[in-house]
Amino acid sequence: MSTIDSTRPAAAASGETANAASSPTGTLPTGMIAVWLHVAPEREEEFNAWYEREHIPQIVDLDGFVSGTRYYSDEAFPKFLALYETVDESVEASPGFQHVTTHPSPWSGRIWSFFGKDRIRLNLRQLALAPAGARHADAAHHTGSTVVVRHTRRPHGLTMEQAQQEAAATREMTGCRRYRIYQETHDEARYVEVLEFTSATPSNEDALAAWLHRPERQDLDGNVQDVQQNLYHAIGTPYVREDR
Repeated sequence: MSTIDSTRPAAAASGETANAASSPTGTLPTGMIAVWLHVAPEREEEFNAWYEREHIPQIVDLDGFVSGTRYYSDEAFPKFLALYETVDESVEASPGFQHVTTHPSPWSGRIWSFFGKDRIRLNLRQLALAPAGARHADAAHHTGSTVVVRHTRRPHGLTMEQAQQEAAATREMTGCRRYRIYQETHDEARYVEVLEFTSATPSNEDALAAWLHRPERQDLDGNVQDVQQNLYHAIGTPYVREDR
């Protein structure tokens, strides 16, 4: 069982401020739905068009969604990643989202046949954020940006203090615009860290390596399992709800 105090709002634990860009509840989004997909190279053009013209707007316009951003990796499998910020982790079970996932449009049905089982979806609750009060997805910073996504299994869990310490340690990291750490709601031993960088440069890579090799981090990672870390490049146009 996780040691995270799930009764404590993640926004308060992250030190977020009341005047930050907000969700309908007046606080920053504290949930995320992450989706990885893979299609054959000859299907990518239509796949990307579907995402841009239909799927991202369709999902983000649902109640509880705040933004949607897309990325791709030259090395990871699945190749494509979509990150949907949500008001909180309960949005995955909402009627609107469940309807979309069980009643695809004709175009969605066609695209779904392209990726088949090459799909992963995680529902996440945010534990910590840096800098505190950082704005949700921002189209002005998307083009040319990259994200490093790091998955770990932590059988002993994390305390809220440990999550906050990792967030705080990224504040001086070269090129890092935002850091978030999440816990998976259906498997509470799984954690996902998302580090947003302005670009992929050797200096940013060195800064990330230095952060991971801190003594505090080494102690924290002493019992981790199934570590996966991949770099993704921004693709497409972010879709952000201006009313949230």
